[in-house]
Amino acid sequence: MNRLVVIGTIVGILIGALVGFLWWGMPPQRVQGELDAARKRADGLEQQLDAARTDARGLETRLKETQDRLAAAEKDLTSVKEMNLKLQRLVGRGKK
Repeated sequence: MNRLVVIGTIVGILIGALVGFLWWGMPPQRVQGELDAARKRADGLEQQLDAARTDARGLETRLKETQDRLAAAEKDLTSVKEMNLKLQRLVGRGKK
């Protein structure tokens, strides 16, 4: 019976140590470190996203300006073509 008590006590101590290690030991600290690293990565990605959005807004502005210039150039081209056509008609009438 003395032997059973000693074995039971040793098993109880081992189980207690294992539970203590799992409950308060290194793994929660490691998980906390991983959580902190994930938060840092998320912050970095958020900053990159903000920068990308800012760049996109700038590109949208440049695109709008370029489209406006293109529309103005097309309008000018149309008026130049019309004037050229009128001049060709006038020159053609003079040759007849």
